[in-house]
Amino acid sequence: MAPIITTGIEGPVISRQELRTFLKDKELTNLYILAMDRMMRIPQEDVKSWFQIGAIHGRPFIPYDNVGQKGSFGGYCCHSSTLFPPWHRPFLALLEQFLGEHAKKIACEFVNESDKERYIKAAERFRLPYWDWALEAPLPDIVASQAKVECEMPNGQKQVIDNPLYGYKFEPAFKYYGDTFKDLDIWEKWNRTLRYPTNQEATADSAPASMEAVLKNNQFTLRDRCYNLLTRVTTWTRFSHDADAQIDVGTDGVDSIESIHNQMHVLGGKDGHMGVVEYAAFDPVFWLHHGNVDRIFALWQALNPDEYVNAVPSQLATFTRPKGDKEDANTPLAPFRKTNDTFWTSAEVRDTRTFNYTYPELADLYKLSSKDCAAKVRFAVNKLYGKTAPVSATRPSVFDKLPSHSEVGGHVTPGKWHKAAEDHSHYHEWFANIEVQKYSLKKSFMIHVFLGDVPVDSSKWAVSANLVGTHCVFASHIDSTSCEKCQTANAANLIVHGNIPLTHALGNHFGKVTSLESKDVLPVLKEKLKWVVETNDGKVVPNADVPGLKVTTGSSVVQGPTHAEHFPTWNKAVHHHH
Repeated sequence: MAPIITTGIEGPVISRQELRTFLKDKELTNLYILAMDRMMRIPQEDVKSWFQIGAIHGRPFIPYDNVGQKGSFGGYCCHSSTLFPPWHRPFLALLEQFLGEHAKKIACEFVNESDKERYIKAAERFRLPYWDWALEAPLPDIVASQAKVECEMPNGQKQVIDNPLYGYKFEPAFKYYGDTFKDLDIWEKWNRTLRYPTNQEATADSAPASMEAVLKNNQFTLRDRCYNLLTRVTTWTRFSHDADAQIDVGTDGVDSIESIHNQMHVLGGKDGHMGVVEYAAFDPVFWLHHGNVDRIFALWQALNPDEYVNAVPSQLATFTRPKGDKEDANTPLAPFRKTNDTFWTSAEVRDTRTFNYTYPELADLYKLSSKDCAAKVRFAVNKLYGKTAPVSATRPSVFDKLPSHSEVGGHVTPGKWHKAAEDHSHYHEWFANIEVQKYSLKKSFMIHVFLGDVPVDSSKWAVSANLVGTHCVFASHIDSTSCEKCQTANAANLIVHGNIPLTHALGNHFGKVTSLESKDVLPVLKEKLKWVVETNDGKVVPNADVPGLKVTTGSSVVQGPTHAEHFPTWNKAVHHHH
């Protein structure tokens, strides 16, 4: 069999759509579900199967399409790496390519000519949807909770099938295929992907209500983290990944796309497949999530066109790269082939149009200068995630509770809180920096940050009204993983970073404090800011028993944007170590 070449869907450049918009297109949705269902039925040994594509991300650590030494200790992992964003770009393009092939074949199978015409047109506009969790974290029912779905079949009949958006069924079960380490046998017991599994037995089911409640309770944290990432971070090192040995990434409250990405993996799966690195890509929601990660990456590129992958020595080894090998824009992104003998590089996948797709915010901007393009993207980001953006979660925005001001380009700021009443465009932003050893608990774990009392019952932590947000560390099961990169990182006590914005939560205490200035906020933080730790399977761990855990607070005076196409300007952060 000829090697698999990653091309994406060949044809014109078409925008991927946000999931909720995508689902409004009935033909496109029906075709997407049928294409997924067909791909998931391909035998697991087939290189074009759902299983083989998911396995690229981790277990069972078998070389994809004969890329890498069979039976070697490694994997293709690019987490906590400068290559994290670009490596996942051809990964998505490969799945999109296979689904697109199925969609076109299925469309041509419709026996009714008018139906066939409709579906052929739908196949031509097919691209993977993305889940914009920063805009609206809870998932639509068809993804979150609907185990069965009715489809229009090519023979013209309606048929109810297992919903491929709800989960992937292993056929016959998950297999290790000679993986160096065996894991808990639960992964073999579960014959389909689960989110928030109800137990550790073969009878386990997903618990969508639990997942949705947790996602909803983190809505403001997600939106603020995304907004701050796009508006504040201007260097590749800070943006691209959650760990860097050369600088202390977490000192100024600046986040990374990987850290936010980690939060969604664990919040979206807990101790199910999505919450564990090696198994995450088998869950269909993985691809909706990573579509949005890639989109945020693309938006950031438009905002920072001169910044990209910087050359650093690889701290860790993979299937195809030894430890110490240089990682830069020309590093092969294995196992994704450009030709029979070459692999795509970060330099070559810098533009999404390489794989014939774009995103709605960028679709009409490519003919503009980089300066004008950035201005339009700033407008879109402000509209989607800025302080005056619509709030879809149940908890009100902090700025709904504060004195309303709209003098500054329509940007509502808590102006009356600032002592410099003559300059309402300035206000304070508060945040908590978090750093910790990535493999300190030997699996994925959560750090819940509260402003107020912590529930005695740990099962209530993630849905508490006092929760500010949950920082998540997305990690392999270190005692059983065959990932060489992960094992090396564990031995090196790799530190990862994240950031939880506090300003929205402080707004819930309006009336108890008179401003967002240090003299008024610090007493509240000293009394009410607390954090607790649990593993993704619910084991509570005392803070003192978590190696490398540090939580520090900081604040910055921010000048609101003077125009809808401008971003706020953050002054140098002040840290409140006491």
